Amino acid sequence: RWADLYIGIRRTLYFEQYIPLLQNNAGWTDAQVESYKELAIAESKSVRALYYFELIKRYGGVPLVKKTYTLDDKEIITLPRNNFSDCVDYIVNLCNEASEIFTRYNYITNQYRGFGFLSASTCPLAIKAKTLAYAASPLFNNVQNPILGYTDGNVQERWKLAAKALKTVIDLAPSKLYLYPNFEKLFIIQPNQNTEYIVYTGNPKNYMLELYNYPPSLLGSGGTCPSHNLVCAFEKKDGSANDMQSDTRFENMDPRFDVTIVRDGSILGARGAIDISDPNSQDAIGKVNLRSTVTGYYLRKFLDTNINLSAQTITSTYHYFPVIRLADIYLLYAEAMNEAYGPNDAADLGWTALEALNKVRTRAGITVPYTTTSQTEMTKKIRNERRVELAFEDQRYFDLRRWKTAEKDLNQPLMGFRIERQDNGVVSTHEFVVDGQRKFNTKMYYSPIPYSEMQLNTNLVQNPGWR
Repeated sequence: RWADLYIGIRRTLYFEQYIPLLQNNAGWTDAQVESYKELAIAESKSVRALYYFELIKRYGGVPLVKKTYTLDDKEIITLPRNNFSDCVDYIVNLCNEASEIFTRYNYITNQYRGFGFLSASTCPLAIKAKTLAYAASPLFNNVQNPILGYTDGNVQERWKLAAKALKTVIDLAPSKLYLYPNFEKLFIIQPNQNTEYIVYTGNPKNYMLELYNYPPSLLGSGGTCPSHNLVCAFEKKDGSANDMQSDTRFENMDPRFDVTIVRDGSILGARGAIDISDPNSQDAIGKVNLRSTVTGYYLRKFLDTNINLSAQTITSTYHYFPVIRLADIYLLYAEAMNEAYGPNDAADLGWTALEALNKVRTRAGITVPYTTTSQTEMTKKIRNERRVELAFEDQRYFDLRRWKTAEKDLNQPLMGFRIERQDNGVVSTHEFVVDGQRKFNTKMYYSPIPYSEMQLNTNLVQNPGWR
């Protein structure tokens, strides 16, 4: 990731260096050409801000490269790591500069950009807001080394700053973005029809995700097997806790459950129920080597169940994966407000932490709003909500790191759940350990700078615990 992200950063700098030289060969007016150049530069700065955000959430402070270099320029291999606060300020400034240009040209609607970065006025604001939320998080505060985070004690002010930035994005929602009403369809509709995606990645039309993740009975490879740990995080539709030992364990579940997880009895499109409990089924645990589930579950999220892998001509579909979407922003706002003001104080921002949380839960289909006066209980609820709402969106690992809870949560065994139905109708259930060897050491809160980079640039300082 280090090298890939810096390659992307160099490309944005190179683009911004040469786009002013663009000639008018399309019969545009001078004003049109100038606006095109400025808007293109704003998009480029948004991309660079995103790349630096991806760097600092992994490594802490990194070298800030602000110009292009030639092959014979040795300065590039002598740049030291900047302090974490410098990197955050640089990202915020890039986002502010991009947002100012978008606003000046009234460039306010989300624009479809094919398969990659979705760039419009909301994007730099969202990147800025998410960066500030990370900057306020426990991992990057009250540290001794300024490269790794903030050494002062102003964490509450940082949460307030993050909350304000997040609310700025949310306030665009009535005319620009809103929570898409259908959670299941959210992940398979095209971005120009998607009211929730802010930044995304995607691929040309294909059926590879279904091929890799459908159960074997549907000719898939069962690639991603959700853990029982995740399944236990889902609540009932009324917000109550689920009892996995009950015969009604999968009834009246949070509606997101059945569009995230394939469990025994799940219906996948027109091809009927998936039978994991029959030991003779292809979909039973470990039945088909390297294809059947190892946990008792298969992935449902992101898959288009209209795709039939047994058809003579297999149809294809678009797959889009959110990097930042509006529900993520809502939940970060709830987190920032709770840390700064508690669950029920809206301050001067209009929404309380509870209101933001419940908007996401209501869209999901949870029928009873969550209430609490406890900041600690609210923190637990927000963190679980992020786990459920954003499952398989590459958020959980980084959330656990920034909360500094990974050494507890990621040192737990990865669990599975077996349901076996015998020919005589007797059903037995039990949890089992899939992987009891998972280890998360405290040094893993910051990723190691690649050894090859350390060899090239002797001014780089490696993260603690790594060599």
